Amino acid sequence: MTTRAIKCLLVIAALIAICSGVALGKGWRGIVPLHSTRSDVEKLLGPVPGWNYYLENETVHFEYQTPERECGKESALWNVPLNTVLAILVVPKERKSIAEYGIDSTYVKSQTDLLNIFNYSNEDEGIEYSATRDIVDRIIYVPALKDWILACPGKVIKSRRGGTGSV
Repeated sequence: MTTRAIKCLLVIAALIAICSGVALGKGWRGIVPLHSTRSDVEKLLGPVPGWNYYLENETVHFEYQTPERECGKESALWNVPLNTVLAILVVPKERKSIAEYGIDSTYVKSQTDLLNIFNYSNEDEGIEYSATRDIVDRIIYVPALKDWILACPGKVIKSRRGGTGSV
């Protein structure tokens, strides 16, 4: 094997190692936006008509990639296959304080248009807590910052930290 072939193989191996460890965010019960599919959700929770699961402790809504959201369409954002999980909305039945969820300085706090409702976002992990008077009423799992490379070409993703990412 030539030196050039060895270098090429090393570069390919490095790229595979980098890509395999970079893209996964926190996710919910192993379901990670932009990496998991409807099939993964159904293996975990069973099939349901629609996108909502009414569980003992929470209601969970999954957003999936649909033909209307494919790159090139007006509402497109992510360059992923059909039926890929785009986001997960969890509404816990038991309300807990933001402190009980361990929200710390890695989360960006932002006020919504409504009085006393704040969002706490961690873009690195792809998670956002929405709280009313410091009580969490929903948790949203979204693509992690490292996954923004999967945006449709030309789309700009706005960061809550003030920056943007685009492809």
